[in-house]
Amino acid sequence: MATTFKAVANNAVGTLAADISSGAGAMSLSAGQGSAFPASGQFWVTLFTNSVDDGFEIVLVYTRSGDTFSSLARGQQGTLASAWVTGTKVQLLWTKGSVDDLHSAINGIENGTTILSGTWLRNTIAQNSVIQQSCRNSVGSPTVVESGDTLFTLLVTGYDGSTYRDAAKLVAKVGTTPGASDMPGAWEFWTTPDDSTTPALAARIDHTKQLTVEGATLLKGLVSAGTTPVTLTDIGGYLLTAAIKTGTTNNGKVLTAGATEGSAAWGYPPTLRVGTNSGPEGILHVDGGSANGTLRIEKMTNDTNPVVWFKHSQVTYAFHTGALGSYFGKIRCKVTYGGNDYEVWLPLYS
Repeated sequence: MATTFKAVANNAVGTLAADISSGAGAMSLSAGQGSAFPASGQFWVTLFTNSVDDGFEIVLVYTRSGDTFSSLARGQQGTLASAWVTGTKVQLLWTKGSVDDLHSAINGIENGTTILSGTWLRNTIAQNSVIQQSCRNSVGSPTVVESGDTLFTLLVTGYDGSTYRDAAKLVAKVGTTPGASDMPGAWEFWTTPDDSTTPALAARIDHTKQLTVEGATLLKGLVSAGTTPVTLTDIGGYLLTAAIKTGTTNNGKVLTAGATEGSAAWGYPPTLRVGTNSGPEGILHVDGGSANGTLRIEKMTNDTNPVVWFKHSQVTYAFHTGALGSYFGKIRCKVTYGGNDYEVWLPLYS
């Protein structure tokens, strides 16, 4: 941030030790007088003979070394660069430029065009705490922002014993192409990994309210972003050997764990086994305990809908009973074949 105000000093006054021309870029004061002026920073000085009423020149001094002022900007604040003789007074006075600097700084704060460093923000409940206004071109002549433009960045650092390091940052961006009365926004959350000092994108909430996590699982693996799917594990104590793909391609589809987008078809897993970690032996393989059975289906009393509905192009293979034993009951089923629905009763044998 540029420094608005020029340096000042009390009772800073001296006289020229030698004549200067109107184009001189340096001047020297009488021995020992330079110490009364600021040691560093820019400052204004006024040159005059006896009184400012007789004529004066305002000079901006960039560098002082002992009694010598150099890197001078002559004829400032509407005055004329002139030749001055030995003995001319050189004094640090309160000038219009000093007042203008003060006005510019205060007006910039009030208009929201000045960046404040290390300030406290205080407000009442009815007011907004911070309002960030962003545009292209310039504040005085703004133009429309574009998709992906950064509107605001909040950077947080921490001291590591030698210097301050970036720990995390929050970034507001234009989510997609804006227009009249249309300003889609997005938030990005950046965190610095262990053994690093560079924040990396961790999560993003886009203008559609979609939350994505970069290269990591979210809430025990429910959603992940990136080109490589993330295996979903440890969900409520169960194991799901599949991954959910997010992004513009195949968004929301499920892929068998270990496969990549180019090596397997996207959709639901081609095989699924419940109750064990080993590979399934069929399209749906269910392993259960001996006490409760492998698969249990309950239906409401007096419900006439079928317990199981088998749909297959070949009815012969829809249900397989294996070797027959003693008959002890039957199951009412509904089978769809050739575009027609059939109600069948499957016998049960012990």
